[in-house]
Amino acid sequence: ALSEGKVMDAGQELTDQINQLKRELSKTERELEQSSKSLIDLQSQNQKQQKLKEQIKQLKSELAKTEKDLAERSKTLENLKSQNEKQEDLFSELNDELKDLKDAREQKDRVVSQLKQLEQKGLGVTDDGKLILKLDAKSFAYDSSRIETPLARLLTRVFPKYASTICENQVDCERISELLISGHASPTFQKRYVDPSDTSAGSRYAHDYNIRLSFDRAQAVFNFIKYEITYPHKKQILKKMTNVSAHGYLKAKVPKELLGQIADCAIQYDCDQEQYVVISFNNTR
Repeated sequence: ALSEGKVMDAGQELTDQINQLKRELSKTERELEQSSKSLIDLQSQNQKQQKLKEQIKQLKSELAKTEKDLAERSKTLENLKSQNEKQEDLFSELNDELKDLKDAREQKDRVVSQLKQLEQKGLGVTDDGKLILKLDAKSFAYDSSRIETPLARLLTRVFPKYASTICENQVDCERISELLISGHASPTFQKRYVDPSDTSAGSRYAHDYNIRLSFDRAQAVFNFIKYEITYPHKKQILKKMTNVSAHGYLKAKVPKELLGQIADCAIQYDCDQEQYVVISFNNTR
């Protein structure tokens, strides 16, 4: 049998062990409680981090969208800037063209005003500067393109003044792109008035005849100007004289009641008013 002292020692030892275990348990519980709090804090931090990540993701998305909008607006702005520059260039070009047109108009008006003085020589000068050489039996013989003496004298006297007028000023002369000579004939054939608008087969011979005659007469005037006379600025004039044409009687205006009737140009209708050669010029603008 154990002695009472040993039992008491054993009981004390057990009490001490129990107390030690209680202390350890209390410590463990505190550590567990602390760990639980740390875990809760960690979870809370993870939630915050997750929320922050979502916010960052949303901000990045919004930033990307904003950058895209900014890029599109920058592109639009560049396009508008480019269009504005093009419009400014276009306005500048238009202003230059308007200035050129105004200068050309003033130049032509000035030349026409000077050409009008030739009307004192018995010539016609239109408001746009066309020189009208009226033709009659003294200009060309009937059915002929040979220039008669009166027309030769008129051209010798008048064309040098015409050439001086259009090319005396070098700038004005350079603005003239071409000189044109065109022939016109009276609306008669085989001594009858013909209809310029007639398209029948029977009218073709009359049409062709008058076209050929008016062209040959315009060509005769051109040849006379080129080969038979001298005048100022002749090289420049001839360089611009690039067009010889014929209209026949296509621009004639015959009273309807005379069409098909025997032509009596001295009484019924002034045929000479439809027989003429036109010398005209075109500007570069």
